[in-house]
Amino acid sequence: MTNILPNEKILSITLSLIIFVTALSARLASAEQPSIESDQAQKAYRIMAESDRRDDGWQDSTANMTMIIRRADGREVIREVTTKTLEGENGQDKSLLFFAKPLDVKGTVFLTHSFPLEADKQWIYLPSQNRV
Repeated sequence: MTNILPNEKILSITLSLIIFVTALSARLASAEQPSIESDQAQKAYRIMAESDRRDDGWQDSTANMTMIIRRADGREVIREVTTKTLEGENGQDKSLLFFAKPLDVKGTVFLTHSFPLEADKQWIYLPSQNRV
């Protein structure tokens, strides 16, 4: 077990969660049709519209993941995470990340309410602090 100060632990968890959630919840900002001036632009628009259509209607998902954090000194920190995501109406999705390992982050939960046209709302529960 590594010796990490409590503030470093919280910072490490928070940074890991921000990076992970940002990658997990990347979405298109708008579904409005752009002005189309060329064949290339029309093709690009069709591809993006199809991508958006396929991304809609997935309802919910659950995944077990392993996160490997490689530090500058070459050490690796391995975290086991379970994520549960519910698709909401109008792109307003909700996701929970549960950290299972290692022991210093076990029980940490990260909740995100995603909104397509405004900032997401996020909360983190830190069991060591017994607070959100």
